[in-house]
Amino acid sequence: MQQPPPLTIRLEQSLLLIALVGLAHGAGLIGLLSAELPATVRWGGTTLLLLSCALQESRLRRRHPDRIVRLTLHPHHTELTTYGGQRRLATLEPGTRITPWCIALSLRPFESPWWKTRHPLLLLPDALTATDWRRLRIGLQQGHGRRRTADDGDQHGVERTGQ
Repeated sequence: MQQPPPLTIRLEQSLLLIALVGLAHGAGLIGLLSAELPATVRWGGTTLLLLSCALQESRLRRRHPDRIVRLTLHPHHTELTTYGGQRRLATLEPGTRITPWCIALSLRPFESPWWKTRHPLLLLPDALTATDWRRLRIGLQQGHGRRRTADDGDQHGVERTGQ
C-alpha cells in the first residue's frame, strides 16, 4: 500500500485570533477594575493582565521567531516550521478537535519527555486559504500527522464536532 504524500499547509497571521485575544483580555480588565477589591489588588492584577496581553499579542504577531508558519502532515508525524526557521517534529494527540469554525491541534513534540504537557495550536479560517482549510480538515480526519499504534480505530484520535 502506497503512503499518501505529505500535506503542507502555509499558515498566515490570524487577525481574528488577535482580536479574540484582545477582547478576552479587555473583558478581564473590565471585570477586574469593576470588582470591589483593594486598590493594590486591582492595580496589581491590571498590570499582570496588561503584561499577559502584550506577551500574547507579540507571540501572535507576524515576525515572532516561535510563530509557526508552516505545518506539514506526514502519514505518521507532523512537522512544524517556525518563522525563525526551526523545524520541529511532533505527533498529534487525541485532544485534536475539528469544527467548521476552528481547528484545535494538540501536539506533542518528539524531543519532549512523556510527562511534558501537550502544545496546543489553534487555527482559525483566516489563517489559511479556503483550499488549505479544506485540505487540512480532510487530512486530519484521515489520520495524517499522527503516530499509528496497534489499536488504532477509525477516528485516528481526532474528534469532529458541529459538522
